[in-house]
Amino acid sequence: MSEKLGHYVYALMDPRDKVIFYVGKGQGSRPSAHMKEASSKEIESRKAVRIRDIEESGEEVRTLILARDFAEAD
Repeated sequence: MSEKLGHYVYALMDPRDKVIFYVGKGQGSRPSAHMKEASSKEIESRKAVRIRDIEESGEEVRTLILARDFAEAD
């Protein structure tokens, strides 16, 4: 599905309190790269720590697509 989105704006949401804690732009499977990054204990960004906390609670980070199908400006 991510191939069909082209460029998009997305948000990462904590399912426990429904708070959006990150907004980004990307293409392909960019949001899943954050989950992979967070699995490295060496990375201590607020985003990575929150993702690990969500996953350790038994929940999964929710990805919301906010805008899609637009061309990235050069």
